[in-house]
Amino acid sequence: MHALAMSATPEHYTPRAWVDRARQALGGEIDLDPCSCEEAQRVVRATRYYTRADDGLERLWDRRVFVNPPGDSRGSMPRRFWLKLQAEIAACRVDAFVWLAFNISHLRTLRPVGCMIAVPHERIRFTGRSPTKDNAIIGWGMGWHQFAGAFGDAATCWRP
Repeated sequence: MHALAMSATPEHYTPRAWVDRARQALGGEIDLDPCSCEEAQRVVRATRYYTRADDGLERLWDRRVFVNPPGDSRGSMPRRFWLKLQAEIAACRVDAFVWLAFNISHLRTLRPVGCMIAVPHERIRFTGRSPTKDNAIIGWGMGWHQFAGAFGDAATCWRP
């Protein structure tokens, strides 16, 4: 069974240690979390965030973005958020991003060409639900040393 199909809710909150690494990779601040909620923001502390009611797919994304997309049984939600992110990069609004892939198979679906990748040494223990497969972190817009410095202690990192 696909890991995303094992829960009735798409919610899975990123643990503080991984948010702190993302913040470090993004230069110390997270300007936008486009798929979040009040509970997740207790840890993420983004300057701005969009909730499900705000519909982040219909809003402007800019600056330094942290994305932990909602899941669904078909895996279409992560792809929709990835396409939105790519459109905002093409429009020159996003300067850098850290994307947390709940399931490493998303790399095959998203095809993050030109991005840095980190695969955690152990599965991330999300609040809400945890995956049955490995995770991946995708980064773009920051330097290699910044990305590897943030994630390298807990993940194997690759660059394009």
